[in-house]
Order: sequence, then structure tokens, then C-alpha cells
Amino acid sequence: MEYAAIREEIILLMNEHNTHISNLFLISITIIGLGCQFKNSVLFLMLYFVIIPLQTLINNKQYMLIRCGVYIALNIEPEIKGLKWERTVHRIDKEIKNSYKVKIFGFAIEDELCDFGAFIFSVIAWMFYTYYIFTGGCEISHIKYSSVLGEAVAIAGTVISLMLCNKGRNFEKIYMDCAKTIKEQDECRRNPYKTEITSNIRKIPP
Repeated sequence: MEYAAIREEIILLMNEHNTHISNLFLISITIIGLGCQFKNSVLFLMLYFVIIPLQTLINNKQYMLIRCGVYIALNIEPEIKGLKWERTVHRIDKEIKNSYKVKIFGFAIEDELCDFGAFIFSVIAWMFYTYYIFTGGCEISHIKYSSVLGEAVAIAGTVISLMLCNKGRNFEKIYMDCAKTIKEQDECRRNPYKTEITSNIRKIPP
């Protein structure tokens, strides 16, 4: 059955997605800790070459998850009586997010850490790199051009990580809106008469 196959794919993608997030956190904490211990700015710069590929993988798995979920919600659940998982669970998640999750200044901490973990670690690495450069605690701090190049790498890596995190966060809404539009267009082509009547009804003022 198509539904069962897609659900199996979702479970597999969820495991891979969570594994990539765990790896991002563990590797980032390890590299930052080693950089502080040895006072070596090169380690902080190396972090960006780990964070950006990992966040790209996370985005890819998240995109594939959303694609499967949207397909189930729009094309499978409406055809099977009593099947409402994808259409119901998001409303429940939203209610839990509004009522029960820990918030600071209106932001749900758990969600923000997962969504912007790469950006947070990028900022931390940038701050430590800059600190050790200006305090002269790094082996390459006496090399002017290396220091400037390092700052450029840190800034670029931080900006790229923010863009990737923000992109991943907006996948679901963008994909759902696009899928609904395509489905409506398909329905228009299959039944233009019904669509014309519906659009005329919508134009009638209440």
C-alpha cells in the first residue's frame, strides 16, 4: 500500500534527520571545546567546514520529510475514511507549542535550538575566534593577513549558516502552499466547469 510505504520512508528519514542534528551538536561542542583548550583559532574556523555541510544534509532530510507528509495530507488521507494523521498532528503540535513549551521572549527554546543550532554555534565560534585573535592567544594572531582572512571566513560561514537554518525552517509552509496550488490547477484542468461555478459563488457578496 502506498500509504504504508511512505510512512516507512518517513520513519527512516526521521532517524537520519535526528542523527544529523545530534552529530552537528556533538561535533560543534567538541571543536569549540578543543579550540578553547588549545587556544587555536584554526579549530574555530574548521567548524564552519563541518556545520555548513551538516546543515545542508539536515535541510535535505527535512525537505524529503515534508514532501512525504504533504503528499499524504493532500492526496492519500482525503481518499481514506478515518485517516487524518498528517492533517491533525500539525494542529496538535501548534497547540502544544503555544501552551506547553518553554518560551523566552515568545520563542520556544526547543524549536529554536533545533532550527538554528548551526547558526548559534557559528556565532559562538566567530566570537571565540575574534577574542583569541585580539588577545593574542592564538598561534596565527601575529600574521595580519591570516587574521583578516579568518575573520572573513567566520563572517561568511555565520551568514551562510543563518541562511541555511532560515531556509530549512520555512520548507513546510512553502511546500504546502505550492502543493495546494498545483492540486487546484490539476482540479481546474480535470473539471473546469465545477471550478468556474465555485469561483462565481466566491464572488457573490455575503
